[in-house]
Amino acid sequence: IPTSIAGIPVSALNDCTLSPGSLAVQQEWDRGNTAAWCLLQDPRYSSGFASDFSPKNSAHVALGKGYLVVQDDQSCAHWEVPSALAANLQGGYTTSPTQGSSGHKPTSAPGVGVRYCVLGPRGRYFLQLAEGGRSIWVGPPTFTEALRESQSLARRVAFGPNDGWFIIFESGTVSWENIPRRLHNQILKRATDDALVMDVSIGPKGEFFVIYHDFTWNVAGISDVLARKIDEVHCERGKIRSISFGAYDSW
Repeated sequence: IPTSIAGIPVSALNDCTLSPGSLAVQQEWDRGNTAAWCLLQDPRYSSGFASDFSPKNSAHVALGKGYLVVQDDQSCAHWEVPSALAANLQGGYTTSPTQGSSGHKPTSAPGVGVRYCVLGPRGRYFLQLAEGGRSIWVGPPTFTEALRESQSLARRVAFGPNDGWFIIFESGTVSWENIPRRLHNQILKRATDDALVMDVSIGPKGEFFVIYHDFTWNVAGISDVLARKIDEVHCERGKIRSISFGAYDSW
């Protein structure tokens, strides 16, 4: 397992257009029915997460200093998320998916379901609502610019250190800035139709996980505890579909 890779600034915004391929390629890989985690924050964090998360009923997990769990019924449970995000989860705000920014406008539709969420360092987050793919976010200016300029909705997002970010659009294009150099080089090398990026996650120390639509994947910079867990999964002939990273080497 490689050692930690620090986020290295990229001089210009990278936009690598990949052919979206067939509709089947765009579909999510069916998730498994088991999960493992290591949460090193306040003990209440671990006990709360164990209560809120179920691999059979939870659709998505976002980790940061706290956590947010999106359930199959589009409800969510969270602990210690940024205050602006907490307010939005109470039904306070929405933004246009193509013209939104870190500013928000009020809506009269409280309790809208959540489709997807990502937490990042320095209060960054990206929240996608279930209705129409509308999104709310707080991110670097270049992140907002990339979302505004794209004619496609964001399907997956990752935030990293040094104001780094990565976006996978529904169209099959990917855009990024200031991501770990190894991740940057690897994605450029694998920019082929059979290696469309399906998901990416980046941790606060520059650790990352990337999985492609041919179901191959790579990690770098992960903790020894996580490396051992991955070895266990391999020994049991399991398949890894996603990894989320949080503060304090949590995953």
